Amino acid sequence: SLVLLAMILSTPLAAQPHNPSASAEREHITAFIFRSLDDSSYISSTNVYGKVYLLDFWATWCPPCVEALPDMEKTYEKYHSLGFEIISLSFDDSDSRIREFRGKRFRMPWIHGRLAGGFNDILAISFGVKNIPHYILVDRQQRIIAAGDDLHGKKLRKLLDEELEK
Repeated sequence: SLVLLAMILSTPLAAQPHNPSASAEREHITAFIFRSLDDSSYISSTNVYGKVYLLDFWATWCPPCVEALPDMEKTYEKYHSLGFEIISLSFDDSDSRIREFRGKRFRMPWIHGRLAGGFNDILAISFGVKNIPHYILVDRQQRIIAAGDDLHGKKLRKLLDEELEK
């Protein structure tokens, strides 16, 4: 079973959109650590410090989550070389289900973990995740740019264009 730990260093995130232009007012992301589905290493917020990244809370059984994936893959391909990363944290009940999905449906060539406790998992609780999909965009200094259930497609690309040109 996947062991998930969370080190809470700041106030838990409320699932509210943030003003991307007000970088001085951005909240710091709650520190996190989880086991990677790809190689069993542990991934923490320090691994992505200095990058702009998207926390993607999702599941293979969630139709809106799956519908967003083709565009997410295109966005990742366009922005990854500029310092953008995606961390997908799945609510699926097994690692093998996620691996099978990635092998047959979408490659999703970014970082993956699984929230073994579902909505009661410490990371889901720490980030205020009440439904999926849910996304949190984080800047290079670990501050929240925006959060919500519609942070993909054109909206995400617009924010990435603004943030990555800094």
